[in-house]
Amino acid sequence: MEKHTFGNEYGFQTRAVHTGNDIDAETGAIKRPITMANSYALPYDPSDLNWSSAGKNLYTRNGGSNQQYLQEKLASLEGGEDCVVLASGVAALSGLFFALLESGEFSWASLNFAKGRLVVEAAAARPKPDIAAGTLHGIRAKCSGTVLRTNLTSGTMLVQPGQQVEAGQGLIGTARAERDGTLIFAPAAGTVVAQFEWSDTRTVPLEETVQQYTGACTRAYRVTAFGHTFSLPAAPAPEHAAVILRHFQPEVPLLGLALPCSVEETCRYVQQPETLHRTEAQAAALARLQSLQALYAAWPDAERIARKEDCTVNGNVLDYTVTYTVAADICG
Repeated sequence: MEKHTFGNEYGFQTRAVHTGNDIDAETGAIKRPITMANSYALPYDPSDLNWSSAGKNLYTRNGGSNQQYLQEKLASLEGGEDCVVLASGVAALSGLFFALLESGEFSWASLNFAKGRLVVEAAAARPKPDIAAGTLHGIRAKCSGTVLRTNLTSGTMLVQPGQQVEAGQGLIGTARAERDGTLIFAPAAGTVVAQFEWSDTRTVPLEETVQQYTGACTRAYRVTAFGHTFSLPAAPAPEHAAVILRHFQPEVPLLGLALPCSVEETCRYVQQPETLHRTEAQAAALARLQSLQALYAAWPDAERIARKEDCTVNGNVLDYTVTYTVAADICG
């Protein structure tokens, strides 16, 4: 059949009717027939054929003349260079995504149906950063230590159990290599538990003047109602007192009905200075508690392995020094 192309110089209706309606050289027919064959003639030597290609009619599972005729007509009607007709929407999505994304020219693609057309949106791929696993570290060590165990969530683990690491050394990288050497970039995430020593120094006085509560308390009230605020008579405020404010809305006894006012209560708990005496054992216990609080504030997941402490009394002061051997996650 002699091929005649109807381009955009023809109207839409002309292309819809006449595209593909060429004169068959053998029969003179001007309508393309529906071919019922499911296989086509092969060359004498088919060794060079691509059996998965749709470029040549081989089997209808790859394509056929009917499909080619339809593709040619749709391409003409849409004003496109070419057209591909597939058996299902999933096949169309897969084919398009593979064609766009595997080329490496695009980072993402989406398909949207608009006014009877399938619209393709894609974003150009950005160049890969020139880094390799182990050269750009996403997570570094907060302190020096000996690695005990690791847990990788994402990225590349750069250390192993038994390895000595220094503060600032990379622990988890942001890239990993596939079997073929291709770098896959991913956020660095995971844990590296290491053993290290942590030291702290505290000074606790054996005698100290502190404010102690006497048990006495004075209260003062301010009432707000109908846009006005007034104070109720109260005793003079003590000189040394801890102040606590409380707001509430009073209710009618037994009925549980709230009154149309609010009350501010000011409680002042009287304090007076007293000299607190500590034994050396009490001062050491207080210093030990303060050091433990500092340890867990710095390393919340710390596991204590060993402790070495030293206590020295200089006059009225106890000097406390402690060194803990701990295991904790050192990822910074």
